[in-house]
Amino acid sequence: MIFALLGAVVVCCAGAGVDFARGVSLRDKIQSALDSAVLAGAVSEGDKEAAAAQFFKGVFSSSENVEITSGFQEQPGELTGTAKTEIRSSFLQIFGVQTLPVSVRSAVGISTSEACILVTDERDQQGFKANGSGIISMPNCEMHVRATGNPATWVDSRNITTKHMCVAGKLGGNARPWRAEWEEHCDAMADPFKNAVPVLSPGVVSESRCMQKSDFPDERREEMVFKPGTYCWWPNINGHVRLVRFLPGNYVFKAGLSLNSAAVEFGSGTYVFNKAGFNFNGSVYNVTMGSGLYLLSNGSRITFNNQKVVAHEVTIYLADKDSAFLTVQGSSKLDLTAPVSGPYKDLALVEAPGLRREAWSSYNLDGMMNVEGLLYLPSRNLHLNGSGVLVGRKLSIVLNKLSLDGKIQIEQGARSTGAGSAHAYLLR
Repeated sequence: MIFALLGAVVVCCAGAGVDFARGVSLRDKIQSALDSAVLAGAVSEGDKEAAAAQFFKGVFSSSENVEITSGFQEQPGELTGTAKTEIRSSFLQIFGVQTLPVSVRSAVGISTSEACILVTDERDQQGFKANGSGIISMPNCEMHVRATGNPATWVDSRNITTKHMCVAGKLGGNARPWRAEWEEHCDAMADPFKNAVPVLSPGVVSESRCMQKSDFPDERREEMVFKPGTYCWWPNINGHVRLVRFLPGNYVFKAGLSLNSAAVEFGSGTYVFNKAGFNFNGSVYNVTMGSGLYLLSNGSRITFNNQKVVAHEVTIYLADKDSAFLTVQGSSKLDLTAPVSGPYKDLALVEAPGLRREAWSSYNLDGMMNVEGLLYLPSRNLHLNGSGVLVGRKLSIVLNKLSLDGKIQIEQGARSTGAGSAHAYLLR
C-alpha cells in the first residue's frame, strides 16, 4: 500500500516536471523571438513598434499551438517588448492546475552614430588611403567606405580615430593590429544626400547687357566698387588698389580676373561664374564672401593663394566636373559656414549630383579650413595635403575617394543632413 501511494506521488511529480519543462522550452523560444524582434525594430526606420511587431509575427513559429499576445513600446533611447501565453498542463491537472502562464520581456537601448565621412567609390581598390602623417579625429562619428576591393583601404597611419569605420571590402595597410571599431565586409551606407543637393545652372541669374567702361569704377582710386550686373571684361585693377568691393546683388561673371588688391569684399547675393576663373594672388590678404550662392560653371575656378577667407552663410556650388573651389597654399585660411535656412540650408561646398566620376584625377586642398555644413563632392578624389587641416564642429563629407596626408577633425555631422546608423543593444 505504501509503495503504491509513493509510486503515485512520484509519477505526479515527474509529470509536473514534464509540464514545467514544456513551459521553460516555450518561454525560451518566445524570448529568443522577442529579443530578435526588438533588435530589428530598434534599427529600422519609421515606426519601430510596428516593425518589431511584424518581425515577431514572422520569426516566431507557434508549433506549440498556443495563442501569444505581444506588445511593443518605444521610449526615448529604448524599445521594449512583452509577450505572454498559456500552455495547457497535462499532469498538473491532477492537482487542479489547468494552465501554466508563460511571459517574457525584452528591452533594447538605441544609440545613433552619425556618419561624418562617406567614400562612395565601389569600383576601384583603396577608396580610402591614409599615409603615416594622416590624421582623422572624430570619436563621435562614423566613417563608411563603399569600396569592395581587396584591399579596399590602405591605412599606414595610427592616428585614425572614429567611433566606427565600416568598409565594404577588406582592410589593408601597415597600421596593424586593426582597431576594434574598424569593420571589414561591412554593409556601408549608400549616399543619403544625393536628393538633398539641387540641380542648378548659370540661369539662376539672368544675364543683362555687358557692363561698359562708363559702368566701371575709377581705376585711379584705392577703392574700386562694382555694381551688380553682367561682366564680360574688366578694367585695370592695378597694384595701388587697396580694396575691391562688390555691392550686394546678383552678378554674372563671363571673364576671369586676377586680383592683387589688399582686400576683396563680396556683398550678399548670387554670383554666377561662367567660364570665369578668379585667382587671388599673394598680395591679397583678406577676402570676405557675403552670404548667398556662388555658382561655378563651365570650368570656372576660384583659387586662393595665402589668403584669409571668411564666408558665412555661403553655398559654393560646382555645376560641372571642371569647376573648382581651391585653397592651394598651406598658409591659406578658410572659414566657411553653410546657410542655416532657405533652399541651400546646410550646403557648404557641393557639386551637382550625377557628375561623371574620375578614376585618377585628384582634387587637392591645402591650408587651414574650418567648414560647417555639407561638403559634397561624390565624383571627386580628394587629397588633403600634409599642411592641410580640415576642421568642422558640424561637418559631413561625401567623396568618391579620400587620400590623406593632413588632418581631418570633426565633432559631429552637419545640422540636418541626418546621415547615420542606429545601433541597438539588449538591456535585459
